[in-house]
Amino acid sequence: MSNKMIKCKNCGNEINVKAAVCPNCGVANKKPFYKKGWFIAVVCIVIIIAITSMGGSDENTNTVQNTIDNSVSNEYTDFSVSQLVSDLENNALKAENTYKDKYVRLTGKLSNIDAGGKYISISPNDGSFTLYNIQCYLKTEEHKNTVMNMSIGDTIIVKGKITDIGEIFGYQMNVDSFE
Repeated sequence: MSNKMIKCKNCGNEINVKAAVCPNCGVANKKPFYKKGWFIAVVCIVIIIAITSMGGSDENTNTVQNTIDNSVSNEYTDFSVSQLVSDLENNALKAENTYKDKYVRLTGKLSNIDAGGKYISISPNDGSFTLYNIQCYLKTEEHKNTVMNMSIGDTIIVKGKITDIGEIFGYQMNVDSFE
């Protein structure tokens, strides 16, 4: 039997930790809800669900989305990178409304090749200076192999879906194919 003593929350007299009620004042001696077994179990379950849902969910979602995107015949609209950049410089909100989640066929100048093979950047091929570009994320080994045969400054045509637009980073696009 436990001889641990605690103070009664009501009268302050010492009582046994396992006593159901205070012998002095009769107030119930309850554990706080956060110390009860059921509460601890619920918190553990929530934490486990959160951890498992975070682990790999982006990868699984991207795989499913890529399968959906590749199984549907998309119609691509032709644009030059110059046009997209000009629209973004003039009105970012309008550019977001016009191009986000659209399938596009872009013509521009290759301006950056990521060493890790995750993305390339294309900029206007008219030689104009701009802070904006199109960051194109490569999805397959075939895309990486195609880029391996390219050089900075090449004029390229890329098909894909614009996924994000911002006045700081420009456009982001998932590549479907190169021409």
